[in-house]
Amino acid sequence: MKLSTLPFLLVSAIHVHAQTADPTCATGIPASIYQINGADYQSCCPSSCTACGGPGCSQRPGGSECCNGGIRVLGYSCDTQGPPCLLSAPFTPYQDPTCATGLTSDIFEISGVEYQACCPTSCTSCGGDRCDDLPGGPDNCCDTEIRERGNSCDDQGPPCLASVPEPTNPPPTTTAGGGGDPHFKVSTR
Repeated sequence: MKLSTLPFLLVSAIHVHAQTADPTCATGIPASIYQINGADYQSCCPSSCTACGGPGCSQRPGGSECCNGGIRVLGYSCDTQGPPCLLSAPFTPYQDPTCATGLTSDIFEISGVEYQACCPTSCTSCGGDRCDDLPGGPDNCCDTEIRERGNSCDDQGPPCLASVPEPTNPPPTTTAGGGGDPHFKVSTR
């Protein structure tokens, strides 16, 4: 092989995305903001992925381009190309106040208000004794770490803190002739 053909072979082996910049992930699907070693990341997956990150991401159309890890390895910035790419801070806002897209921990109280940690589904469970061993690590999967950061699910998606809604109490039942006292029974004799 001639040395003059070597640069052509190297360039042709590199996967190049010719898309235009998409700094807000308008043409893709933004992932939840996730942390690795305290640094925040947000991936932008191609719209063909149907979801960005989480369990089974590599099984979606697009394969590893639907996974946060695969996108991080590629290292493409959304400031210079479209999905799959990494968004720059400030990240695309994504709220999940009820933790509909995540997994919840046990309920705990902070200043008299009940909360649950909301972990990304990639964690497989949220909180507990072995949470630091879960995929995603302690930053994403441990309720204690999420609690310390205090990021509300009203402002972002998992990992975050979700308020536990107050239970709705049914109206009190009344018994005919009982004046509203449920212990008073009317005889039908």
